Amino acid sequence: RYSPLRVTALTTSIGAAPIIVIGLPATLALDWSQVDLWGWSGLIYSALFAIVVGYIIWNNGVKKIGGTRTALYGNLIPVIGVITATLLLGEQLTPLKIAGAAVIFVGLHLARTAKAR
Repeated sequence: RYSPLRVTALTTSIGAAPIIVIGLPATLALDWSQVDLWGWSGLIYSALFAIVVGYIIWNNGVKKIGGTRTALYGNLIPVIGVITATLLLGEQLTPLKIAGAAVIFVGLHLARTAKAR
C-alpha cells in the first residue's frame, strides 16, 4: 500500500524529531564560525549521499529483489568501507581485513546457493 521509500522517509522523520530536540541545546551552543569548508562538505556529503542516496538505492533493492536478498548485500558495507579507506585515505590493507572480506563473500555465496528448507 505504501512504497518502501515513503515508509523510510516517514520513519526517519519521526525518529529525527526527538534527536533534534535532545541535541538542540548543544547545537545552539556551538561556535559555528569554527566549522571550516571540510566540515561543511562532510556534513553535506553525509546528508545527501550516505543517507539520502543510500536509502534510495536500498529501497530500490528491496522493491526489485526483496528485503531478504537486499539485507544480504548489506553485509558488503564493511568491504566497501575498507576498499574506500584504502583507495582514498591510504589506509593499510591488512591480512585480517582481507580475511574478513573473504568471510563475508563466503557467507554471501552460501546464503545465495543454499536450498530453501
